[in-house]
Amino acid sequence: MSSSNRTSLSQANGEETIAETKTKHQAELYQRYANSVSSLPSAEGLSHLPLYRHHQGWQGSRMCIAGAMAANACFAARPSDIVIATLPKSGTTWIKSLLYATVRRREHPPDAAAGDHPFNSSGPHECVKFLEYQIYTGNKTKGDDGLDDLPDPRLFATHVPSVALPASVVASGCKIVYMCRDPKDTMVLFFRYEEVWTDPAAHVRRLAEFVGVPFGAEEEEYGVVDAIVRLCSFEHMRGLEVTKSGTTEFAVGVVENSSFFWRGGVGDWANHLSPEAARRIDAITEARFKGSGLNV
Repeated sequence: MSSSNRTSLSQANGEETIAETKTKHQAELYQRYANSVSSLPSAEGLSHLPLYRHHQGWQGSRMCIAGAMAANACFAARPSDIVIATLPKSGTTWIKSLLYATVRRREHPPDAAAGDHPFNSSGPHECVKFLEYQIYTGNKTKGDDGLDDLPDPRLFATHVPSVALPASVVASGCKIVYMCRDPKDTMVLFFRYEEVWTDPAAHVRRLAEFVGVPFGAEEEEYGVVDAIVRLCSFEHMRGLEVTKSGTTEFAVGVVENSSFFWRGGVGDWANHLSPEAARRIDAITEARFKGSGLNV
């Protein structure tokens, strides 16, 4: 073996050792955070998971809090990054699909008939991963290895509130896409689920403009926006084999992809909540968002 080959092999082995050491450190850090969360005050939640009272608010998962703390300590955001921020059951899967298809449309044309689009083999949650549920999970073999190699703009997601975002996200000035919906149904670009549902094409254009990849005249002429809307439609995504039989691994366990595709109709709360309960929720929402400038 030549000296140059031995040097290359040595460098490769050195890089692997550094990566392994980094991943091990992150796993140990996560475990320390998880142990500290175990001592937090807790209360019974509506699901099988207890609620934990962290200084940044109540969280429905010990693993989520530990993951958010690990992300805060380890994640190095870039100014070009884009982070989707949502609450659960607020259109997260859909906005992930729309953002990924919009940003990656040149390398992956949004022709719903094309068999080589990533959505045919990977669900939206694999294409745009959660920081606290999928990347910083204490996994001793993965960690955030490979994040530095992702092409710009890198796409991530989170369910944590703004006060719990990784410090590097705030400091970097990267773009945040926030999507919410009427709570009765359960610098930032603010999307309302109900408005996106009414006119998805207009909001795809708005999304593209915000993240710095606006649609050109030729793309408009060839119907690229409408192709993205069709590609990410509930009917198309639900019918994919990866949705019907695939799974996604999270910190809380392996979840069937089909569970992310439920038809959350706008205004369905009226079938489940009394008028008094609806008024109380509206009053709480109005009080919480008063002075924010957001019309919810």
